[in-house]
Amino acid sequence: MMLLEGSEPELRQALAEADIAPVEVREVMTVLMRDPPAGPQELLGPDIWSGAGHNWVFDAAVGRWRAPDEALSPLPGNPESVDGLSFDLEVPHIGWLPVTIAAGAQSVIFSASTVFDPFQSLTSWLEAVAAGRAPRLLIDTEGMIVSFHIFEPQGDTVRFVVTNDAEADDTIDLDIRIDRATLVRAIYTRLVAFWESPAFAAAWRSEWRYDDEPDEDPVSATNRPYSVRSKRLDRLLADPR
Repeated sequence: MMLLEGSEPELRQALAEADIAPVEVREVMTVLMRDPPAGPQELLGPDIWSGAGHNWVFDAAVGRWRAPDEALSPLPGNPESVDGLSFDLEVPHIGWLPVTIAAGAQSVIFSASTVFDPFQSLTSWLEAVAAGRAPRLLIDTEGMIVSFHIFEPQGDTVRFVVTNDAEADDTIDLDIRIDRATLVRAIYTRLVAFWESPAFAAAWRSEWRYDDEPDEDPVSATNRPYSVRSKRLDRLLADPR
């Protein structure tokens, strides 16, 4: 893969010189590179491949970029059909929060980073899943991207896949077929219960925010967790009809 810079005409000229005829040229992101005083800045790994956090990713199977709400080409393998899923969060420590997802005979464990807090995005992802879409969630764990994918809807079920990009090709950590509403309910109810727990509130500032600066306002964002609740999901789960 080439990393080119410049205007669209300059890009097209560079591609022509490399005997590459693009079908479409689309701007995914704009990057400002600065030399002194900050020194040279280099885009690495997920900053390039995921569009600098905009959730655009390159689908190598078909050779094109995918928008945030556009599923990648289905991954190889056969999903395990399951009736339920567990989603467990542990009290964070120095900015890291362990996450465990288990279903059937499979499980995946990773630690979310406060630097790239994924939990508000997780609520939005769940809303999109509940609405019948096939969204993707990229979780930056400071060096490895953990991705949640929805593939192959069949009736009321979906294929839910968790991958990581620690190797050249994405590694599948969990691959299941599950009822769409069951998936949303399992993750959302556990997320809200943990997020609103006294144990997490006690650890919020010192262990998740990892903030030692004084703040005397007890209701500030420094001192209490933001809300991960969704009115849409609350209504849906209260009346699944």
